[in-house]
Amino acid sequence: MEAALRRTQPMYQEVKKMRQQHGYADICNIPGIKEICDIINRAFNSHLPAEDLDKDGFSTIKTFRGSSWRGKDCNDLDSRHHPGARPINGDVLTDSNCNGISGLDSETGLPYEDLLCNGTEPRGMILLGDSIGAHFHLPPQWFEAKSLNPSVFKDLLFILENEIDWPELSAATGHMNNTFGEVIKGPVDSIYMRLRERNRCNHRDYQNIGVNGGRSGSMNSTIVRSLVRNRMSDYPALVNIEVVGNDVCNGMEFSLQAAMFG
Repeated sequence: MEAALRRTQPMYQEVKKMRQQHGYADICNIPGIKEICDIINRAFNSHLPAEDLDKDGFSTIKTFRGSSWRGKDCNDLDSRHHPGARPINGDVLTDSNCNGISGLDSETGLPYEDLLCNGTEPRGMILLGDSIGAHFHLPPQWFEAKSLNPSVFKDLLFILENEIDWPELSAATGHMNNTFGEVIKGPVDSIYMRLRERNRCNHRDYQNIGVNGGRSGSMNSTIVRSLVRNRMSDYPALVNIEVVGNDVCNGMEFSLQAAMFG
């Protein structure tokens, strides 16, 4: 206990100093805490991956706005390498767009990217929206006495780190088989999966920027700003804008009229 108290002394002195100078203390300005606040702000306010070493908007971790939400980064040390990027020099030496295609065909001498992807019009899938687009789901098994057992909580930490959303199973960017059968049922199908089925070059090229509580008023201020796409160095993408939960289903008369009559 004494050792723990000694370790908190520098933090306490820093807070005391800030209080003396400013009359208050912002805990996020405390050394050691600031980095944690930056991570939380990036994931939950800016809706960008909490861990993103090259700051290209893509990550190697799944949760905290990582690859559950956006295609998995294949090189987190080079911002030119990310899902949806146009290949660098045909991706002869490296897989710059993370679609699993790289190298040189020995028979033709052409890059595999050119052989497999040229002329196929690769394109990504991007969702901008609210909790419906993010596939928010609060498992009823957590609250039903008849369903309570350890198995329904086995993925609790993962689910909380993804804001109780399931973008990896969503209609826009679902990209994996359902492995959460204890708390969410049904097969997975999505626009992204259809695009990938049509063209393997679209592999990993998805972004789900669905935000719980999102609405049209916050679309320009935070949601759109979280979109990562470069018109010159990235492939085109389909963009689906969805704001249903708070803009249509809010019970306000003018919203219902707009939804019915446009």
